[in-house]
Amino acid sequence: MPLLLPIIIIAAVVLLVALIIRRAEHARRAAEAGEMRASAELGAVRSKYAATEKIAQMGTWEWDVATQTITASDGFYALLGIDPSIRPLPYGAIYDCLHIDDHMRLYQAATQVLDERRSFDLECSAVLPSGVTRNLYSIGEVTVSDGAVTRVVGVTHDVTKWKLAEEALTLSREQQDALLNNIPDIAFLKGRDSRFLAVNAALAKAWGVTPSEMIGKSDFDFIPADLAERYRADDLRTLASGTQMVVQEPLMLPDGTSRWIETLKTPYRDADGAFVGIVGIARDITERNRTAEALVKQTEILQSVMDNMDEAVIVVDEHQEYLISNPAADVLLDHLIPPAGAVLDHGDGVFLSDTVTRVTPDASPLARASRGERVDDMELLVRSAQGTDKRWYVASGRPVCDRNGQLRGGVVVCRDVTQKRQLERQLLQSQKLEAIGQLAAGIAHEINNPAQYIGDNVRFLGEGFAHLLKVVDDHVSPRAPHPHAGVTGETHAGADGDTEYFRHEIPKAIQEALEGIQRIADIVGAVKGFSHPSSDQMVPVDINHQIEHTIAVCRNEWKDVARIVTDFDPSIAPILCFAGEINQVMLNILVNAAHAIIDQAAVDGAMGTITVTTRRLDTHVEITVRDTGAGIPDAVRDRIFDPFFTTKDVGRGTGQGLAIAHTVVVENHGGSITFDTEVGRGTTFVVLLPLRPATPVEVAA
Repeated sequence: MPLLLPIIIIAAVVLLVALIIRRAEHARRAAEAGEMRASAELGAVRSKYAATEKIAQMGTWEWDVATQTITASDGFYALLGIDPSIRPLPYGAIYDCLHIDDHMRLYQAATQVLDERRSFDLECSAVLPSGVTRNLYSIGEVTVSDGAVTRVVGVTHDVTKWKLAEEALTLSREQQDALLNNIPDIAFLKGRDSRFLAVNAALAKAWGVTPSEMIGKSDFDFIPADLAERYRADDLRTLASGTQMVVQEPLMLPDGTSRWIETLKTPYRDADGAFVGIVGIARDITERNRTAEALVKQTEILQSVMDNMDEAVIVVDEHQEYLISNPAADVLLDHLIPPAGAVLDHGDGVFLSDTVTRVTPDASPLARASRGERVDDMELLVRSAQGTDKRWYVASGRPVCDRNGQLRGGVVVCRDVTQKRQLERQLLQSQKLEAIGQLAAGIAHEINNPAQYIGDNVRFLGEGFAHLLKVVDDHVSPRAPHPHAGVTGETHAGADGDTEYFRHEIPKAIQEALEGIQRIADIVGAVKGFSHPSSDQMVPVDINHQIEHTIAVCRNEWKDVARIVTDFDPSIAPILCFAGEINQVMLNILVNAAHAIIDQAAVDGAMGTITVTTRRLDTHVEITVRDTGAGIPDAVRDRIFDPFFTTKDVGRGTGQGLAIAHTVVVENHGGSITFDTEVGRGTTFVVLLPLRPATPVEVAA
């Protein structure tokens, strides 16, 4: 028993120890399981926190002031690009991560924390080892012990995106302000209540305030109520219609004056599509209105001038579409004026001064002016569609350009010269008849010479005929004695001698009489051809033949002082011209040549020479009249074609001859007349007449 008890006690102790050990093992295992669960939960929390930091682009940190070390999260290390194995992080390492420009800012922020126990607040830039720059914003709260800061716990955010957005927004606002303030026009933004949300400097300056002083205020704060109410009414109409609106409004200025503005008001919407305000752009149109009023006045004056002009004025655009004309054009060219906006087409009724060369639409003064050409004094014959009316016009055209020199059309002014042409033709005919009158004595003398020897020859023929009749009677009369009875040989020989004389002379007398008659016929024909009234239309003319007529008519002017030498080109075919007018030109030049030779003969007493030649050129016929007269003095050479200018004595010339010659050749025929002269040696006149076929043709542009 005593032995058993110790054994029992020992067994109990062993059992108790075993139980204790077992419980301890259970407790250890339970503790290990708890630690594992806690570690797992802590790892999960850390993972979630790390993910949160990454998503939030942030990192947390704790600055131990005493040890000058920083304990930070992985996110903080990532933000600064620091090796995460460096733990704890020396405070000085932060400087190495920041941009050099931010070193002083970090120092100042840390000093304020330590000296003033203020919260940590710093915005700076970190330069990563890769060279990337990040904008960081850090805030932290301090822990104070015994009046001193012992630690700072904070968080750092990556604000690069926000910084960029802020800079972009700032730039956008700056650009917007720059745009608004550099617009010379007024610009503003209003809400639905017509209060200003934004204005530019132009409007603020007009009202004598700054843009910031206008924000949140309305028109009623700056201008009279009645005008402000008008502005607001326009705003409400724009919002109600939901469309743009253009209004002209007065703009009251601080000094009491006003300007007129034209405002474009546009409603704008919010994100939900509702109209919430007005965008306005206004431009000062005061000067424009004044210019418009002046333009209206000028237009009225111009229209009045055009309406009272005798000349026809026609305006077309660059496409030759008819725009406007004045009443003179409507009356004088009624068959050529189409409805406004139509292309001006004059059909087949417009001709050049030769009356046969048709002017096509592309070659008309209007068409040429609308293409930018300048047309000066183009003489035209305009015939009505029925052909019952003919009018002469002198047309001048000019291109019409805008202020930038861009061609916009053409304008033509047509002057009716029909009456002038008629008067010129009458004057030409009068001068022709006057010339014939002045030459009448010479012509009469020219006729008298052949008439005199015609008379002498006729009288001779009468005597010869009487003699022959007597001889016949003496030989064949039944009452006559024997032919030889009572007739002496001497008498018979005398009769035979007279008969033989008449036999030889009578044919000569007849021939001379016929020549005299032909000479008279030539003179009469030349006078008739020269003095015949001119036609108003060009006709085919043998120019050589016409010159011969003119030389014959004025023969008495030159025959005693000069000899005529002619050299006519036989290859010249009939040309279209006004025959009577060309005759007058040649007469004037030939008479002047004869008078010049008379003047020179008074000096040297020599017989002169007048040489007349014709020659066919490629496009013209050249007529040259060269004399050996006194020549034209230098002082008057520029005036010889002037009307009523003459160097001749009174009664010898009217000063119209060469002036008419110039008009006929240049204006009526489109040719030229020039001269070359040398005092004491003579003058040469050269007339060029265009070669025109004898059938109408169209002239190209």
